[in-house]
Amino acid sequence: MGEAEIKIRRHGGFTVLPNEVLRDADLNLQTKGLFCMMLSYPPDWTFSIGGLTKDAGCGRDKIRSALKNLEEAGYLIREQVHAENGHFSGNCYVLQDWKSSPLSGFMTNEKTTNQNPTSAKPAQKKKNYNK
Repeated sequence: MGEAEIKIRRHGGFTVLPNEVLRDADLNLQTKGLFCMMLSYPPDWTFSIGGLTKDAGCGRDKIRSALKNLEEAGYLIREQVHAENGHFSGNCYVLQDWKSSPLSGFMTNEKTTNQNPTSAKPAQKKKNYNK
């Protein structure tokens, strides 16, 4: 018995998908499916975990797991959003069709040393509290 042949038929309204994501061994099948579904919506589409659970027909844990997989693989970037008063107001997730790596040099456990350390105390300005 030979291999089964698979044919593809298309009927408009299709989504172009990047091969890099589809062939990435760091992503599981569930994550690839969620990525494809999310990419099929218009660019200005607003996502929520609740909305994705409804559209994908699965639970919040599966959606969160897939989003975490996308983030760890570098396809989903989490940005913190701040209100006008500067307080944290939530997260914004940016889905991209290429893999990015973490910024180098920002998260390090290495101790930094000054080449010319000084033992002198920095000069302080006097404050006038009588005003």
